[in-house]
Amino acid sequence: MRVTSAFRRTYIDAVNFNGTSEGQIDVRGWYVSGSYRVAKRLERGSYYSHFTMQTRYGGILGMVFPPRADTNRPENHIYDKVVSARIDVNRFWNIKLEGHFMDGYGDGPYPDGFYPGDNPAGFQRNTNALVVRTGVSF
Repeated sequence: MRVTSAFRRTYIDAVNFNGTSEGQIDVRGWYVSGSYRVAKRLERGSYYSHFTMQTRYGGILGMVFPPRADTNRPENHIYDKVVSARIDVNRFWNIKLEGHFMDGYGDGPYPDGFYPGDNPAGFQRNTNALVVRTGVSF
């Protein structure tokens, strides 16, 4: 059995454009995960990640990035619940299946994987995704 977690906070208090603009960004993220090997070649797991962003801008930056204070709004957070299974094909090669159930899209000055060019109809409040990954180790 394996359990991991992490927390990170980034706070930026900046004055830009020769003192004509100021801004604050407060980004917080954490996750907790667990996995258990149920058979020699099969490991099951799950994790939850929590990302929020608050911003306050004045001057020129306020026209570029709107203020964001309410972390309950989907553009200010991403909450990702994940279930996973890892299959060890042999001792060098594995395949991992992940089911993601996301609330929010965290649209802001930091890229989070949701981009307007890839979503021309706009972002949805909830996103579900199946991710298939493979890995090789020596």
